[in-house]
Order: sequence, then structure tokens, then C-alpha cells
Amino acid sequence: MAVKDKHPHYHKNVAHLENIDVYRVLERFNVKSPTLQHAIKKLLVAGGRGAGKDQNQDVNEAIDSLNRFLEMEQEDNLEVEQVFERAALLRKVQQSKPKADPARIARRAPARPKPRARRGR
Repeated sequence: MAVKDKHPHYHKNVAHLENIDVYRVLERFNVKSPTLQHAIKKLLVAGGRGAGKDQNQDVNEAIDSLNRFLEMEQEDNLEVEQVFERAALLRKVQQSKPKADPARIARRAPARPKPRARRGR
């Protein structure tokens, strides 16, 4: 069995294109995260862009991007957890409140002053 058949998710048809660049690869593989895009771009051309950076520097920058991706995932997970915790706390508070008794509320309501009768002149 050919590798292409064994792992088809690693193979994308680009027969209709004369050439492809990093951005086409990212698009074809549906890479949405900017941090992952940056890391992949660095690794695909590590040390070979003529930008005065050697392979090690590009790899280290890719690692920085990947670490930031992981940090953002943790931040997002914490945010979701906090929303669920707040919702659970709110439900707990609402359940612990006594039900409103209209008669009791009426007894607590301050009496409204009676309007004064107007005197004729």
C-alpha cells in the first residue's frame, strides 16, 4: 500500500498549480492559527531566506511561536472554564434564594401616602 493511500490527509492535489508557496501550503492544509502559520513558515525555509538568520535562529523562533500557541490554548481553556464556573455559581446562588412570596412582598412594601385633598379657594 502506497504512503499516499495509507495517509491521504498528508497529500493535497495541486496539479492545477504551476508552483506553490508557503501560503498555499498553509491554505491547503487548513492551518488557521497565526502562531502555527508562523512556526510552519519558519520551519519550511529555516535558514534559507537570506534574511541573515541561520537555521538555529529560525528554529528557535518557530519554537517561540509554538510555545505561544500552547499559551493561547491554555488561556482559552481557562476562559471557558471560568465561564462555566461563573454559570455554576450563579445557578447555585439562584437556587439558594428563597422563592418570592407576593404576600410577603406586599407586607414589606412601604405604604404610599394618601394624596391630600385640594382645598377650594
